[in-house]
Amino acid sequence: SETMSARFTTRLDDVGEDCSSLVASFLNLPELLALGYTCRRLRDVSHRPSSYQYLEITFPLNTRVSVLLACLAKFPSAKVHASFNKVSQLVDVSGLGGLTTLNIAGCTGVTDVSTLGGLTDLNMNGCTGVTDVSALGALTTLYMSYCTGVTDVSSLGGLNTLNMSGCTGVTRLFSIAR
Repeated sequence: SETMSARFTTRLDDVGEDCSSLVASFLNLPELLALGYTCRRLRDVSHRPSSYQYLEITFPLNTRVSVLLACLAKFPSAKVHASFNKVSQLVDVSGLGGLTTLNIAGCTGVTDVSTLGGLTDLNMNGCTGVTDVSALGALTTLYMSYCTGVTDVSSLGGLNTLNMSGCTGVTRLFSIAR
């Protein structure tokens, strides 16, 4: 009946800010962008950094490093999964410490990954300039095929997945007893 449906109808204006933000936190990036086009109130919700709990970004090959870092800085609270596959000019990854997952495969200019200690997943296949991975103890997944400069992976005992095919220089491994 009409009175029954009116009783259970909730207007968007009746939903509080906390509830709107919570709903937005479950949306992916395209859904958040679409939400922002529906009305001013939801545009404000969709532009809040707290709405981005999980964010996956893939950057094109010709992206400048400064643009990459500026984009990532806008989402400080998000669990960001970033991919810089074969971005040749990517050298300094020190500004990427807040990431949980990073793909820098083929970024041959990268030499220092010591600031990425909070990562849980890293793909650095073909990063021939990297020599030290000792600061990456939080990793659970590491792909480092053909990282010929790495010699010691003994500090990475918490790994569930490790691919080091073509790593001809590795001389120290971690204990696999579990």
